[in-house]
Amino acid sequence: MVMAAMTHNLFNPFKGRRIPALNSTLKHNPTARIHPCKASWQEVAGVFIFSAIPFTAVKAIANSPLAARLQERMLRTKSLATKEAPEREAATQRARKESYEVLHARWAMLAALGVGIPELLDRFGVVDFIEPVWWRVGYAKLKASI
Repeated sequence: MVMAAMTHNLFNPFKGRRIPALNSTLKHNPTARIHPCKASWQEVAGVFIFSAIPFTAVKAIANSPLAARLQERMLRTKSLATKEAPEREAATQRARKESYEVLHARWAMLAALGVGIPELLDRFGVVDFIEPVWWRVGYAKLKASI
């Protein structure tokens, strides 16, 4: 009951003023019309223009010969695409394989730099590595784990 009173006060447009009774309005002016909609004619026209007319236009186009031609063209395009799908799939696989080859080539170039640079830096005395030769590091790790 308290919640109903709170929501009634929350959504009351009169905010504490006396709510006019419908019967008293009709007693004072019997020709007065009570409209459930408070929209202006511009709002109604806007709703009509931006909803009813486009819907009617789309419905008219859908039932026209233009729609039939568009549907036929779409079905032809779809059938061609389904026929070409295996060829495209094979081309995609080839391209993917080539891209993997390029990726692996880039990693190999980085590995070559990683092999040569420590040896060169140690040889010229720039940095003193414990073991600058790459294959000896791997061999030492292998022997240590056995």
